[in-house]
Amino acid sequence: MKKNIYKLFILCILSLSFTGCDEDLIVFDVDNGQTLVAFASASADLPIEINSTGSVSIPINSTTRSSSDRTIMISVDPSSTANPNAYSFNSQVVIPANEFTGTLVINGVDDMVETTPESLVLSLSGGDINGSNINISVFQVCPVPETFGVGNYMLTSTGNLLFGTDVLQPGSVFNVTASGLTRQFSSQDFAGFCAGTLNTFSLNLVCNEVLVPDTETTCNCADNNLFTNGSVNGTYDPNDDSVLTFSMIRNCGGSSVENTFTFTRQ
Repeated sequence: MKKNIYKLFILCILSLSFTGCDEDLIVFDVDNGQTLVAFASASADLPIEINSTGSVSIPINSTTRSSSDRTIMISVDPSSTANPNAYSFNSQVVIPANEFTGTLVINGVDDMVETTPESLVLSLSGGDINGSNINISVFQVCPVPETFGVGNYMLTSTGNLLFGTDVLQPGSVFNVTASGLTRQFSSQDFAGFCAGTLNTFSLNLVCNEVLVPDTETTCNCADNNLFTNGSVNGTYDPNDDSVLTFSMIRNCGGSSVENTFTFTRQ
């Protein structure tokens, strides 16, 4: 009898313990929880074709859903430098009922747009807003065929050869691929303990010029190995893709080295 009472007592204690644990669980409520609204990303690009137009779609996300439509207000931050005549958008974005995302569409037109990006900074209001503004780069682009600048290219370089021997080795042949107006290639020519590490570099084709976007690696450098566009932009001939040039600055360990490279089709 005493054994049975003891077992019953233990079961009651265990039952209370598990019940207590269940009460401590935090379950996020997508219908009645705290609502936070923010841009899906901190930055975006609005490329506008020369003498034509362009557009970009930007998601605006909410952590909760609602049984009715929600309206989010969009405004231009005073820090923007883009020409107001070059873009347009609806200042009210609706997150539909029972949905978590609304979409902001920005339309661009080539009204004094330059190849050097200008910034369009947008802010949110009209709800429980959380998150930073979004910075949109507005710039002019010139369309080229998807096959342009694609294939195998041999690399040669001028300037500081120390830059090339452990990062992009002259004489190497790289396979260049296309994504829109961006050309990409990967290099495994890192020296030392990082030998064989695959790193991808991008080249942006911007109206007869080749620009190198910031590229960061953690290989073969005391600090982060940051590559930026050179002091002089590279070039390409829109009617002949046999030669592409580009310039990069390598920032490493507090010092920087610049080099100019040439891609020659094989």
